[in-house]
Amino acid sequence: VLEEKGLSMSGEDFEVKTPSGEVLLKVGGGNRIPIPGMPVWDRLTMTTAAGGDVLTLDRQAVAMTTTYDLNRPDGTKFGKINKIMFALTPSFEMWQEGDGSGPVLKAEGSFSDKKYSFKCHKGNIVATVARLEGFSGNNVDTYQVIVGPHVDASLVLAMAVVIDEVHDEENPAQGGEPLPDMLEDAQGLPHPVAASPPVPSGRPALDAALVHAASTAYELEEKALTLTGEDFDVKSPAGDIVLRINGGNRVPIAGMPVWDKLSVSSPAGGLIATLDRQMVAMTPTYDVFRADGSKFGKIDKAMFGFTETFEFYLEGEGGGPVLKAEGTFSERRYSFKTRDGAIVAAVGRGYYQTD
Repeated sequence: VLEEKGLSMSGEDFEVKTPSGEVLLKVGGGNRIPIPGMPVWDRLTMTTAAGGDVLTLDRQAVAMTTTYDLNRPDGTKFGKINKIMFALTPSFEMWQEGDGSGPVLKAEGSFSDKKYSFKCHKGNIVATVARLEGFSGNNVDTYQVIVGPHVDASLVLAMAVVIDEVHDEENPAQGGEPLPDMLEDAQGLPHPVAASPPVPSGRPALDAALVHAASTAYELEEKALTLTGEDFDVKSPAGDIVLRINGGNRVPIAGMPVWDKLSVSSPAGGLIATLDRQMVAMTPTYDVFRADGSKFGKIDKAMFGFTETFEFYLEGEGGGPVLKAEGTFSERRYSFKTRDGAIVAAVGRGYYQTD
């Protein structure tokens, strides 16, 4: 995963992660020097997660087309990346220093849609890049990058960063997709509307910081490597963690459903809520408690219905569930409705996930 950072001094910082979220490489921008009447010259550095140098990409201040020189940590030139000046369709090439047989990699595809592939000398596709549609916006993007065998992934990733920078530079007013289009692209789900009355109504929210006046997108990322198998990070589209959900106290009882506890906390570790699974219940049911131990409500799977649904009840309120989740849970695509049937939230599994 090639993840552009939403908040950075240079505006061109990236992290390269495994599907489980482990950082493998970091790409940082710097030394950006604007020259009147000339393309912006800048330098990108690629390092390991521990800070070891991998390569630098220096943009040529004077060139007929956008060109970056690739240099090894010892300063020797490895090659260059450039945008082809004359072509029927936009494309980028990587040339290896001293190799006159042609580009070793060529990127072709839809750079405006940020979906393209890399071909080697022989024309074989050796890598692909695709933007994760549901979690990109305002020219801050996250990409799925798949690299074939016997290909230096750092070269593919370096080209992908350059392509992102050139596209954003040439399309400064594009500003990414609005939230309705992001949701539509991600899973074809309807755009949520405002809840009236609010949910919850007549009592404080579990986390007032997550109640907004406008629709807001989140990424719910399950962690692949955990002791409990049920840990999640909740992130903004820019990649900032806004909540952590951790499992614990998993107690298997022979012949009984698994009982467990989930804790919801802030990025700093402050407890917001706990979800305790009832040991004895007709259907899977979780009690929701505030940080002070008072009961906020419960979540259960509806026992009787033509289609599978989940419901959220507020403690002490007898008007029925305040939220009902309906849709295709096997495909992780569903929406939340209020009592009057208005869709106030939507969930869809992203294109890139480890399930």
